[in-house]
Amino acid sequence: MMMSRPVLLQRGLGRRLPVAGTHVARSYVYPVWDQYGTSSDQAQKMSTRIPLLPLTLGDVSHHHQQQQCCQLSTSTSTVATTEATTDSIVDDSKRVPPRRPWLDPSLTWDTRVVKFTESPVGTLNPHAVAFDALSLVDQSCRQGNIYGMKMAHEVLDRCLAEKDFRETTIVDTADTSTQEEHSASITTDASIQNVHVYPVPLKMFQTILYGWATLAKHQTKAAMTRMRQTLDQLLFTVRQEQERFGSQQHTTTAQNSSYYQQVALRPTTDIYNTYLSGLNFASRHNSEAAKMAEELLHEMTQYHSQFGWHTKPNTRSYTLALCARVHSPFDVKSAGRHAERILRKLQRAHQQERKRYQQHYGHEYDTQHPSNNKLQIPTPDVVVYDYVIQAYGKDPSQRSTQKARDLFIEAINTVQPDWGLVTSVIAAYSRLAANPHVDRSIRWQAAEQAEEILETARQDMAQIVMGESNTASSRPVKSRNKKPANNRVAPWNACMNAYGRSGSIDGALKAESMLQKLLTDHIEGMGLAAPDTISFNTVLQAWSSQRTPDASQKAQDLLNLQRQLFADEVIDENAMPDMAGFTIVMNAWARSTTEPQKVQKTQQLLQELLIGLENDTVAAGGNNPTVAFSAVLSAAAHPVVRKTKTQQNEPIIDPFGTTDSSTSGNDAASDDDSYAIALRTYRELKEDVYHVGCQPDHFVFASMLHAAGAHTHPSSTERRQMVQVVFEDACLAGHVSKLVVKALYKECPDKALLAEILERCPEFVERMPTRVDDLPKEWTQKVPFAYRIIGRPATGSQARRKGSISR
Repeated sequence: MMMSRPVLLQRGLGRRLPVAGTHVARSYVYPVWDQYGTSSDQAQKMSTRIPLLPLTLGDVSHHHQQQQCCQLSTSTSTVATTEATTDSIVDDSKRVPPRRPWLDPSLTWDTRVVKFTESPVGTLNPHAVAFDALSLVDQSCRQGNIYGMKMAHEVLDRCLAEKDFRETTIVDTADTSTQEEHSASITTDASIQNVHVYPVPLKMFQTILYGWATLAKHQTKAAMTRMRQTLDQLLFTVRQEQERFGSQQHTTTAQNSSYYQQVALRPTTDIYNTYLSGLNFASRHNSEAAKMAEELLHEMTQYHSQFGWHTKPNTRSYTLALCARVHSPFDVKSAGRHAERILRKLQRAHQQERKRYQQHYGHEYDTQHPSNNKLQIPTPDVVVYDYVIQAYGKDPSQRSTQKARDLFIEAINTVQPDWGLVTSVIAAYSRLAANPHVDRSIRWQAAEQAEEILETARQDMAQIVMGESNTASSRPVKSRNKKPANNRVAPWNACMNAYGRSGSIDGALKAESMLQKLLTDHIEGMGLAAPDTISFNTVLQAWSSQRTPDASQKAQDLLNLQRQLFADEVIDENAMPDMAGFTIVMNAWARSTTEPQKVQKTQQLLQELLIGLENDTVAAGGNNPTVAFSAVLSAAAHPVVRKTKTQQNEPIIDPFGTTDSSTSGNDAASDDDSYAIALRTYRELKEDVYHVGCQPDHFVFASMLHAAGAHTHPSSTERRQMVQVVFEDACLAGHVSKLVVKALYKECPDKALLAEILERCPEFVERMPTRVDDLPKEWTQKVPFAYRIIGRPATGSQARRKGSISR
């Protein structure tokens, strides 16, 4: 391609760049040597911690004259600049070369990016691209936003524009200039004669891909599009470079060919793995990301076989593709099938590479000790099997659970298993046991099979890896637990969860007996694992889900035992009570249908939780404290109604007060009254009196509306005031969800008050809206999508129709 035009259009920037004169364009012929006597090709291999000082053209020329390494053809003005720069002595820490203003430390990073991108085409030497541009790209990507990534792409486009100009200008000159004029513009080094590739670091593409991969967690759609575009831009540049100079690696000397291989731009497996990491993050929000990750494996293999590029997928590549399937919440039923297909591809690749390894090195590949091998080949290790089992475990069906068990058996006969593998297969049985659409006998049987697997693993302890796996380097994420003890107890927690969620009355008893056995063995020093906070919370949740009269008290007793054991230092900080455990017990009391003092008990637990957080005897655990306060309001919203002799007659109601005495038999208007507790808790939650970071949400407002309706007479002034005040609070907070709307229509005493409350949307006085999006936007701006669809309201005795409603 002939490109001798005086102006080039910079790619992606939409503006024209000035082009320097012919002599200046040829002034920088690599290898450029820095003041440490290191060529640009070698400098890329040096540690980035070495302070490479910026060079002007004069510095390069003066140093090259001393080293006699390279001859630079300069114009008269360039020579004058060289002499002036060489004779002057400037402090290195304050020196800013006039030709490289993007290195000025007094400028902001984006201003320096603009300075770099606005530099005339033909004035950037390879040193500026290899170091300055890469540094600017790194700083731009570290901003963690779309603007930073846009600036990074502008730097890359500027470097590619320079590459196009330098390479095409040299080719045009070689075709049109005389031999003497051509030889004067290039180095006399025989090793790079006739080779004029302008190097753009592959690290620049990888840094941009990593920046988008990080943003894929939040800006999923944009990140996926830009990652693909960046990779396509790299592939286009590689093909363009091969068309220009690929023939020279066969027609020139061996030294020339070796040099071309060193500076030529080629995609690698690491580049694709960075892209796969981004797809892994994006799979949590995009249904196509997991499919794209699997297709990318085929693309990597195809480019390797077609062009010989080093893009062959390694173990990490397959593992990242499996992660995308595991983390994707879409297409749950077929996730295991797709994951197993990736596993089989990896197994076939392993067999092929294993044969090549034996033919090349003369001995077998050691799968048990990969570090002893001279070359690492793709290997289906324990992590790969773990993710495939997790993919099958996402579907709580008998078929998928059986496939997870079959893969577990295959794994223990193929690789060295660890506790993570055992936990995954038990978790698959746990999901089957929790499936309400399966018969309870099957659910109980699933829990028993999970316990059998746990017992088998415990007996074969010597064959289970306890510490780090010998293939831990292939894990694309951090280890599932930082402490080995937590990793060991995870299978017990999963098994207790299976019993607790089995829907059987005996499930909570069985889970607690397993916890007692685990705790006893630990105290006696005979256990393989120590219980942690999750162990206690799992059993607490099992009791909380029960509907027996004593379930709430059982949960309370277990929480008291945990607190006592921690106070006596029988258990350590790994098993200390946390906010989640307190909230589970509080919700258990709130759901009780037999305890008349449940509001008081829930409020007492809340006070103990706040004291424990202040005294560091209760762990916050990253939980939302609003949930604990909401449990008190939920208990008040569902009082226990006891039929008494008084209730059979017409109750005496104070139209200006509460009717708590008519519903629960308590004395009204006292400090321990359920409604008074609810009012006090609501105020403390709104004002964050205890400074624990409370922010009321739509659950809080809905519960408070129901509490007002449960404890006040419809014609009372208290009812009218509270309904209006709570709904106004919800509007100001932006939390008018379907729960709040339904509570408003249920607890509002008359249409006149409803019309006053819904003054901004009077069309909904007679009928309930089907979507909260029909209400003012500021009322619903913080409502999650799952709570935006209200549904078609029933009219009269007509039941609400079932089925999904389009947005």
